[in-house]
Amino acid sequence: MKKTAVYRVVSAVLLLVSIVLGVFLYLTSQSNAKMREELASRNLANWNSLFSMTETLEGNIHSPEDIPDFSKYQNAVLYTVSDQLQPVFEGKSTKALRFLPASYDPLMQELASADDTVEEALLNEGMALYLDINAELKAICDFVVTSSEENANIKYELLDSQSDFSRQVQKLIDDFCEQNGEELEAFFKEWNSKVK
Repeated sequence: MKKTAVYRVVSAVLLLVSIVLGVFLYLTSQSNAKMREELASRNLANWNSLFSMTETLEGNIHSPEDIPDFSKYQNAVLYTVSDQLQPVFEGKSTKALRFLPASYDPLMQELASADDTVEEALLNEGMALYLDINAELKAICDFVVTSSEENANIKYELLDSQSDFSRQVQKLIDDFCEQNGEELEAFFKEWNSKVK
């Protein structure tokens, strides 16, 4: 009789432990799903902000005189989203840098602060480079945003560096950073040699 009572108590305790463990795992799973949803939504919102910025700049910057009006806006958006954006904007040779705030934004800031001593040809060259880079960045953002509108799972795939979509976007980013990193480096050498 005592053995039966002990078995019943042990069985009841094991059943209670398994129920508590099941509830805990369920709640943890729900919490993880909610956190994943928040991260994916925030990342997609950052992509949308970046896309909106590129559209705004493309629609409003037509000459070097327009740049100062939008330099703080671009700077604020880039510093707000670039550290949280997935996949990241780092080219293979620029792993130590955050490309958007460290390479792309300084171009606009230099052009915005240019005075009358800067040669018009150099200013126009910088302006053309800036507009080209902005157009390329807009195309990448448009691809991500449009893809997310067509497929709700894209926002999750952006966070998974092993997904096909994330790899595709990372390849676009790497190519963008590599090509424009070289052009920006060459331009800044010329700019620094001529602007004192």
